[in-house]
This record gives sequence, C-alpha cells and structure tokens, in this order.
Amino acid sequence: MYKDFGLKESTAAINEIAEETAKKFNDNNQRKIEEANAAGYERDLVVESNKFLRERAQTYHDALTEKLLSSALKGIYITALEQTTDMDADDYKLAESMVDKFIAENGTYAILRKMEGKTYLLDTIKEAVEDAVADAEEKADDSDKDLEEVPAEVKDDMFDKLEKEEDVNDAVQVISNRIAAAEEEFIKKNAEDKQKIEDIVNDINDRIQAVKDDVTKDEETKEDIEEGYRIEMNRKVNHIYENRSHTLFDHMVHETAMGISKDTTLKDIYSESGKIDIAKVVKSCKCMYGFLEFVNTIQLDKVNVDYINKVVKDME
Repeated sequence: MYKDFGLKESTAAINEIAEETAKKFNDNNQRKIEEANAAGYERDLVVESNKFLRERAQTYHDALTEKLLSSALKGIYITALEQTTDMDADDYKLAESMVDKFIAENGTYAILRKMEGKTYLLDTIKEAVEDAVADAEEKADDSDKDLEEVPAEVKDDMFDKLEKEEDVNDAVQVISNRIAAAEEEFIKKNAEDKQKIEDIVNDINDRIQAVKDDVTKDEETKEDIEEGYRIEMNRKVNHIYENRSHTLFDHMVHETAMGISKDTTLKDIYSESGKIDIAKVVKSCKCMYGFLEFVNTIQLDKVNVDYINKVVKDME
C-alpha cells in the first residue's frame, strides 16, 4: 500500500539520489581524465623518444660525414706528402690540422656540394664518402653512435675504393711532383744565394785584411774603413734575396722563418743549439705548400692570390 511521506523525508531522499548520481559522474569523469593523461603521457614519451632518436641519428650522420670527408682528403694529401718528405709526428699533426681547418672554415656539406659534378675525381671522392657514411650507419653499434666513431672496417673499405681509382693515384703523383719541384727550386736558389754571399764575404774580408796590412794608415782610419766595408757587406748580402725573383715556396719559407724569429714559443720549437733550424722550417712549409698544391690540383677550391695571402698570413 502506498505510504505518503512527508516533505522532509522526500527532500532527503532526492538529495541522496542526486549526491550518488553526482559522485558516479565525477568518478567517471576522473577516470576518463586519468586515462587520457596516461595516454597523453605515453604519447609524449613516444614523441620525445622518436625526437631523441632522430636527433641522435642526425648528429651521428653529421659526425660521420665530417670525419669521413676529412679522412678521404687527408688520405690523398698526406700520401703525396709522404712521397717527398720524411715526416715525423709534428709534420703529421700540422698536415692534419690544415685539412681540419679547411673543413671547419668551409663547412662539410658546402664542400660536398661544391664537389658535385665538378670533375670525375671530386665526384669519386664525394661518392666514396657518402657510401662510407651509409655503410657506417648500417654497421655502427650504440657505442659507435655514442662516441661518434667510424667503424674501422668502413674507413678501410673507403680507402680501398679510392686507392683503386686511377684519377686518385694520378692526383697523388702530380701533387707529390709539384712539392718536390718547389723544394728543388728552393734548394737551387738558396745554393746560388749562399755562393754569392760567400763571394761577397771573401771579397770584403780580403779588402779588410789589405787595410790592416797597410802601414801607411793609422789604427783609427783602419777601423773606420773596416766598419764601412762591413756595412757594405751587410747591404750587399741583404740585396741578394731582396733583388731576385721568389717562388711561392721560397716566400713561404722566408715569411715563416721571420715569424718564428719574432715568436718566443715558436723559436723554442724550431731552434737547434740557439739557432733557427731552417731544415725544420722547410719541412713545415712543405706541409703548408703541399696543401695548396693539393687544393689546386684536385680543384677543391680556387687558389688565387687572396687565398695564398690568407695561408701565408695564417703562418705569421
């Protein structure tokens, strides 16, 4: 039988139902929010993970490209140097720094773009580098990627490919011959200078001796005459270098020696028994001159007066 409730009881029952309904609604909404947050968090993790992997892959790709391009260029340039120079650790360090500086200043990808379609040799080098990069990315383990290392077998394969190319071997020989010719011309010119200096010194010494033996002159007069002869000798000796033509290699040796004489640190490195070791200076200049011939021979860059002046200035 129907029971008639009072107003108070009816209101309480309605409120209870409303609260229960609201609780269920809130609980359901909270669950949906939590599920959405969890899904979003997982999605963010996936996005961040993919971003990290892409960046890591690009970083490794860039490192590989730079290192393999550097290795390819050094392989040709330093091989040519080795055919004309008894290289020591300092020579290798200088030669490698020439290539590293060139890449740093010009940019890895910019160099590769300029190589494309220019000559068969440059296309060959570019292709060898890019093939090696792809091979390294395939073979590299996590340690290689973390350390940005090139797997050893990849670099060896690249060198094998380049060594089989006739154009590469021809370029090495041309560069080597030009370095040797420049050094020979330098040695010849300096031998001629040395003979001229010796003739001047002998002539002045004979004239000084004649003055000393002259009994008709007093000591003060003799000293004045001798001093004049010595001034004349220094002027004539200086004019020997100043008044003749100079090759680029000759100029580089002269400027380098002058720069070393003004730099205490360099003077310590290039000195032997308190004197600048010209043979060591010449070896360093062969490395720098060899790089100019390398860049010019394979047409890697335009070697003009401005380029040469820049290299010479960097030596000071």
